[in-house]
Parts: sequence; structure tokens; C-alpha cells
Amino acid sequence: MAESTDDPPGFFARLKQHHLYTVVVVYAVVAGFVVQFASRALPAFGWGGMFPAIIIILIVGFPVTVVLAWTFIRPKDPNKYSHWQKLHWKLNASVSVIVVAAAVVSGVFAWHLDQRHEAHLTATQAAAQVAALAAAHPAAPAATAAPASATSD
Repeated sequence: MAESTDDPPGFFARLKQHHLYTVVVVYAVVAGFVVQFASRALPAFGWGGMFPAIIIILIVGFPVTVVLAWTFIRPKDPNKYSHWQKLHWKLNASVSVIVVAAAVVSGVFAWHLDQRHEAHLTATQAAAQVAALAAAHPAAPAATAAPASATSD
């Protein structure tokens, strides 16, 4: 059975059309350099505990980079696509910008909320510690009778 030219390309052909192989290789090389630099430089500055965060950011950033590359990098020979396919591609790019902006705004909001929660938690814990100390060590009454020591008549 002969293949028609109207069939949509396969998954790997689409990856090649959108230059994703190049993006993945460049991301892997840059991530490798970042890991090497971070493993040597961060402990020198006393930030050795930040290394796992760098690794997590690189791991989480990979699929984000691939999706953004798929969305924003024009495929090879865009003239082969119909008007509706081009419009769909432009709409995907616009929606991606909106989704990224919403993710950034929600991240900033979550960070701000976490800071407020942490301040409230610290104040609550401090008040609880003061109350516990006050209960454990009650203050002596101000007008206590002096103990009867050696003055017995």
C-alpha cells in the first residue's frame, strides 16, 4: 500500500520538523555544564545545600523546555501546512504564553502565601512557648507573708 502525502507525519518526524532533537541536545549539554559548575562552585561559596535544588530545577525544566520549543520554534517548511494548521500553531503559542504567565503569577502568589504562613506559624509558636513557660513557672504573688524565721517569742 502506497503512503499518501496527506497523512500526518509520525511522532519522530514531527520532533525532527520542530527541531526538538537540537533543543534536547543543547539542553543536555548546558545542563551538564551547569551541574559541573554547581558541584564545584556552590560549596566554595558555602551554598552546598543548594545543589539538590539545582538538580530538581534542571529536571523540572526539561519538559518545560521541550514543550516551549515545540510551541515556539517554527517547523521546517511551514508552507506545507494548511491555513487552519498555521492558525492552530499560532494559537498554541499564544496560549502557551498565557499559561506560562499564569504559572509565574501563581508561583509568586504561593511564595507570598508561604511567607505569610511561616510568619504566622512562628508567631503562634512563640506565643505557645510563652504560655507554656508561664504555666510551668507561675509568678509568686507580690504580697506574700515573710516566713517566720528566728523571731519566735
